[in-house]
Amino acid sequence: MVRREVKIFIEEELHRQVRNLLKKIPSVLKVKYGIRSISDFYELAILLLIQSLEEELEKKVEEKQAA
Repeated sequence: MVRREVKIFIEEELHRQVRNLLKKIPSVLKVKYGIRSISDFYELAILLLIQSLEEELEKKVEEKQAA
């Protein structure tokens, strides 16, 4: 039960920190990246993470082929 409470606390704290971060981001950047809500921010973050991982994977594949 304690693990679940800790997990919930961490999720709530993360959500609170992201919400505070969004308040600090200039409006120009929000418009540029299409961030209208916290879910838009999460979606963009996930897409950028996936893109970064794909680029890293491609780089490793190229290194193996070159070797």
